[in-house]
Amino acid sequence: MKTLVAAGLASIAMLSCAHALEPVNEPVKMYPFEKATLTYTVTGAQQGTQTIYIKDHGRITAQHYAATVPSRQGPQQIDVWTFTDPQWIYTYDVAARQGTRAPNEQAAAAASAKSGLDFFEKMVAAQGGKRAGTDSFNGTPCTVWDMGGNTATKLCLDDRMVMQYMRTNTDMMQGNVELRNAQVGTVDESRFQRPEATYRDIDMSQGPGRN
Repeated sequence: MKTLVAAGLASIAMLSCAHALEPVNEPVKMYPFEKATLTYTVTGAQQGTQTIYIKDHGRITAQHYAATVPSRQGPQQIDVWTFTDPQWIYTYDVAARQGTRAPNEQAAAAASAKSGLDFFEKMVAAQGGKRAGTDSFNGTPCTVWDMGGNTATKLCLDDRMVMQYMRTNTDMMQGNVELRNAQVGTVDESRFQRPEATYRDIDMSQGPGRN
């Protein structure tokens, strides 16, 4: 089940953690605004919400994913927090009361980016993805990105780099993540406080699912 969640959220995670920089460099601003709270509605195979808390133009973020997934044993609850900073990506499973920590491996690559858009485009291309046209959501124009790989995932980003929607359609997972509310200039600082826990280090070089 967690594998499905990771697949569905991989593209969102890229937006929030793929732009951190080494401290010696001027940070690339993924977002033109300093802080914001973005709330999304999740529908399809999973039903719930995704909330992204942003500060320092996206250099530091917290994400909360809360959803219900049907199963033969009855509905299962997913409640996961992800915290990113220029050095680390922390994930905390509320139900299991367990956390992991992995190096933010995108930090060095971001140092040569000219802008948040430039870096995002390079990261998408590295996965075999590309621009796939234009669209609009709730009256907001956005650029569609095919994320490539086996995810069959498309994102639509507006000119502020805010994701308007994500669509995923594979044999294992179908679903939508759609922007419900964007509060630019507003964020609750307490959301960046990680739960007290022992965060197990994981080796991202081993690839997903091999820990």
